[in-house]
Parts: sequence; structure tokens; C-alpha cells
Amino acid sequence: MTRASVVGNGGVGLRVDGSDNVVERVSASENDQDGIRVDGPGGGNLVELCSGMANQGPGISVRPAAPRTRCRTTSRSATTRSTLFDANVACGGDTWNKNVFENRDPGCIQ
Repeated sequence: MTRASVVGNGGVGLRVDGSDNVVERVSASENDQDGIRVDGPGGGNLVELCSGMANQGPGISVRPAAPRTRCRTTSRSATTRSTLFDANVACGGDTWNKNVFENRDPGCIQ
């Protein structure tokens, strides 16, 4: 998915399921759960140049069923919970680089 805006959904703004998906230039805001949730089954997804703002859950969230996700040059602020969240133990091979955020959950997000 490229160049989309997801705003004001009653649940997750954008849920990415499966493997090897590319999510680029997506803005997710004011959703009742996560702004962008990368789920499975599968892995090897790319989330790039995306933002998640003013969501009730994390702006961008990577779930355990989505290992080896790459998040690059994402941004987020003003979410109710963490701005970026990776639910995989020790990030499960996920990489986060060149991201901008106000706070973080686990230590692998730097």
C-alpha cells in the first residue's frame, strides 16, 4: 500500500497481514487502536515513510506473527500509549532505523 491516509477507524487504522508486504507513505491517525499494525502469519514486511499520530494504541505496532519486519524512516507522536511497539521477543529479527518518535517500547527500538 502506498500513499494512503487512514483516519478515525473504530479499531486498527491499517492492519497488514501476511508476508513481504510493502507499506509506504501511510498516515494513520485518530484510530481507536493501533495506527498501523503489522501482523501475520508471515514476515519480511517493510514499513517505510509512515506515521501514526493520535491513536489510542501505538502509532506503529509489529506483532509476534510478523518477524523480520523492517521499519525505516517512520514517525509518530501524541499517541495514548507507546508510539512504536514491537511485540516480538528481542524484536524477533525486526529492524528499526532512521525513525523519529517521542517514546519507545522495548529496548530494541532505538
